[in-house]
Amino acid sequence: MRYWNAEWQDVVFGNDDAYLDRIIAAGFDGVYLDIIDAYEYYAEQGRVTAEDEMVEFVTALGSYAREQSPDFLIIPQNASELGLRSDYLSAVDGIGMEVIYFGYDEHDSATEDEVTAELETTLAVWTAAGKLVLNVDYATSDDKVAEAYERAAGQGFTPTVTDVDLGGFP
Repeated sequence: MRYWNAEWQDVVFGNDDAYLDRIIAAGFDGVYLDIIDAYEYYAEQGRVTAEDEMVEFVTALGSYAREQSPDFLIIPQNASELGLRSDYLSAVDGIGMEVIYFGYDEHDSATEDEVTAELETTLAVWTAAGKLVLNVDYATSDDKVAEAYERAAGQGFTPTVTDVDLGGFP
């Protein structure tokens, strides 16, 4: 998706036929925005404005939604590093973050310690700002499920542990 494109944004919000407008009209309390980390792909392709444009898109979407419904929630998934930007952090209500502890490389395998440490560090900014941090780890063995819940709760996150196909709770 070329999220910076005005025509694409018109499909997402800003008119009665747009997805967000229909979501608000249906009475939902918020949206969960997946693939916010798409900006990384475009940055790797040489688009130097990719990060700023994603922040602008999410910020504009949130501002628009709250004009329609003041308590509307905006929860992006992944790209926790964007929370280091005050403009982005103030524009959202929380974050959904995958594979902090298990499932980064393979289902039921531990995420590398360096990755976990980096995620915990960036997500600490979110919790310090009073933002909701939902995390999803992918594990099914009892010991790993228990560890994921314990570690996440210790960081102030709201955890879920499931299988990678999201078929249920272990």
